Amino acid sequence: MKRILLTFFIILCGVNSLNAKDNNDTLKSTTKEVTVTATRVPEMIFEVPMATSVVDKAKLTDSKGIGFDNALNNVPGVLSQSRYGMQDMRITIRGYGARGAGDRSNAGTSRGIKIMINGIPETEPDGRTSMDNIDLMLADKIEIIRSNASALWGNAAGGVINILTNPMIEKPYLKVGGIFGSYGFQKYSVQSGTNFKNGNLYCTFNYTKFDGYRANSNAEKFMAFIGSNSYLSDKTTLSTFLSISKNKFFIPGPLTQAQYDATPEMANANYLAHKEMRDNNIAKFGLNFEHKFNENNSIYATGFLNPKYLERSERNTFREFTRYHIGGSLSYNNNFKITDDISNNFLAGIDNQYQNGAILFYFLNPNATKGNLKTDKKEGANSTGIFAQDEINLFEKFTLLIGVRNDIVTYSSVTDFDNGAPTDTSLRSQSKSFSKITPKIGLSYRLQPNFSVYFNLGGGVEVPAGNETDPPKDYAGKYLINPLLEPIISTSYEIGLKHSIEYNTKIINYLKYDIALFNIDITNDIIPYEGGKYYTTAGKSNRKGLELGISLKMFDELELNTAFTYMASKYENYKIDSALINSSSKGIADYSNNKSAGLPEYFYNISLKYSPWFLYKLLYVELSNQGVGSYFVDDANLNKIESYSILNLQFGQEGILEFNGISIKPFFAINNLLDTKYAASGFINPDYDKTLKSFVFLEPGLPRNFVFGINVGL
Repeated sequence: MKRILLTFFIILCGVNSLNAKDNNDTLKSTTKEVTVTATRVPEMIFEVPMATSVVDKAKLTDSKGIGFDNALNNVPGVLSQSRYGMQDMRITIRGYGARGAGDRSNAGTSRGIKIMINGIPETEPDGRTSMDNIDLMLADKIEIIRSNASALWGNAAGGVINILTNPMIEKPYLKVGGIFGSYGFQKYSVQSGTNFKNGNLYCTFNYTKFDGYRANSNAEKFMAFIGSNSYLSDKTTLSTFLSISKNKFFIPGPLTQAQYDATPEMANANYLAHKEMRDNNIAKFGLNFEHKFNENNSIYATGFLNPKYLERSERNTFREFTRYHIGGSLSYNNNFKITDDISNNFLAGIDNQYQNGAILFYFLNPNATKGNLKTDKKEGANSTGIFAQDEINLFEKFTLLIGVRNDIVTYSSVTDFDNGAPTDTSLRSQSKSFSKITPKIGLSYRLQPNFSVYFNLGGGVEVPAGNETDPPKDYAGKYLINPLLEPIISTSYEIGLKHSIEYNTKIINYLKYDIALFNIDITNDIIPYEGGKYYTTAGKSNRKGLELGISLKMFDELELNTAFTYMASKYENYKIDSALINSSSKGIADYSNNKSAGLPEYFYNISLKYSPWFLYKLLYVELSNQGVGSYFVDDANLNKIESYSILNLQFGQEGILEFNGISIKPFFAINNLLDTKYAASGFINPDYDKTLKSFVFLEPGLPRNFVFGINVGL
């Protein structure tokens, strides 16, 4: 850590040297402020004492829009990979979310990261996030908090991704688009919006189909989204949205090293035989309400209703889930000036989420269809958080932020129904609660309006997700909920700087950079075993790292974007009863000082975009290189996913061509240009196949593939 701090000090000195030249006529500070709302109150990004990033609409166009992989590539600290071509993503922020890739209902979901649409959580009370309602074609911009944000957002907020859909509608519009690509990829979309007297209305309809690169990896998705903003008065705003999605996708599963080397397009034999799949039918209605009593006092409320009907072929059973997910929040904000140079912003509120519903397990017929009923049960989760935060601003330069939050997450499991009811009545209904108070303190100093240095100390809490609470086999006859698990408790230390400069020269147009150093101490890190059949906890682990993001534009034609992350992760104290790993084993397995499973030591993305002047900047060509370092997939550090580097090439239209009121915007991309063979994801602490005498953990990434898209606007 001392070396990292020394590196940061040297960089800061160099930046200050550069800043000393700001008095020259060729240099000026950027005047356009970027605002973020994922901090629960709108704030200028240079005032926020934590690592934050914003991806605007311009960066979200010209892509499939299926997952976060293309959208977040240039955000340091964030690793986003498509596991096999559709929306099933591996997403980590500073290591949070790494265990989401694997078996045990992890398909199509993430862990440890709070994902929201318009400030309303897609993340369930237990910390899981389904990707069914997410399509980046909806997004107007994406806000990312890379710091531990549990003091604001509670359970499973190791990072925050907030997708904002509210477009600026200058005039009525209608857009029709089509995207076509390798392996049968097709996507059709219709978007429309209009203003009315006191607000606006907008909608998006998408249909996506993918045949898949690997066997049993085909997918089909329909999604409809309708949103509105109503200005009820000059002090009151109501925003609503309704989304409906049907998302059916098949899962090819992991391979052994020998299978990956010989035939990466094959599916795992068990997954193929069982036609492993998810068929998710989801609706969601959400609203945001804001009322300003006066210029100093306001309230903000959200509410949502989220019914779900889910079908799965999973681990030799057919499963049906009927769930209802409801929740909301209420917060009060007081903002006032103490003196001309000192202002105070106080925020307090409460969140609540509740999910429950029936779960039916059926025997799986030989043709992978639903058989007779096997198990009839219900599972529920409730999450309640109360939070308060105070922020003092001095002389428009210093910001001091202090916050605290108390979370209580309760699970319930009920199996007292006709089928599958245990004879021991004490095992028919159980509940377990997790609670934690999480503090936070942050300090930022603005050397210039768009140049700030910050320090942040934040706590984090993440309870085991509902499907991670099943007991190990030795406890299965005694408990419904694993008694060994406790919440993940973390403490994050962070220092960083943000700077944005505009130049008045023909050579350099602007320079933006973001540097952050972090150290995260973690207690009770939850670890999956046998691909997620059960979970245990590591005593203590640590992550420390450096994030660097640079954006440079030159000659009004060349744009360079770089995001680099280095992170050293290890278990500091991790001893486990070896019988949990192997029932015939005795003694203690000691993994202390081993590298943390699932976390690469480095990853990066570098892109160079060229928009030639002689084509009036209507055409651009962009070459990007994404690299990910090697990492172990098991705590014993025996099985490794190798590092890789892939090139992507894209052509598109910088502006919009219009002919008689009709606009056209096409793009063409070649992904994995050099046809590099790589593993996009791996199962953590995977199964050992006794027949093949090998661990099963590798998920091959897509080989070279092509995408062509066109959007026509009226």
